[in-house]
Amino acid sequence: MKDNFYNNNILLITLEDINFKSEGIDYMYGSLKSLFVEITKKTMNEGTFYKKILIINDKSLYSDSSKVTSTIDLIQSKALGLKEIFFTDVVHDGEPQNCSVNDSVVLCNTWSFPFVCNSYRRSNKLYEDCYSHRLTLKILDKL
Repeated sequence: MKDNFYNNNILLITLEDINFKSEGIDYMYGSLKSLFVEITKKTMNEGTFYKKILIINDKSLYSDSSKVTSTIDLIQSKALGLKEIFFTDVVHDGEPQNCSVNDSVVLCNTWSFPFVCNSYRRSNKLYEDCYSHRLTLKILDKL
């Protein structure tokens, strides 16, 4: 068994290849649907898990490498608890059908990553999936 449960790298995921390279950042691109199995196999085979996974779904945010770098700088300073997940925006409302998350940018950990990747399989919205798994939904500031 490994000494460290988490590796010290951040996993960056975008929809398209942006040819991003940086020390301490593992980079993958493609749909979450296709990457989920690949990432799960990698973490199981290596025996360590990502403490932070940054998913950028908004193409305008990764069209400029300086925006990607500033977003990574922002999340490196964020403390991410086991049951926390950050979104670009979160709308809490008294009416469940009005609650939502803006998933342009998502910051999660290995434990909450499957909920984000597999939300397309259920009729529930991503907000409802996160809430039903008792995740604390937070807003990622300064994007």
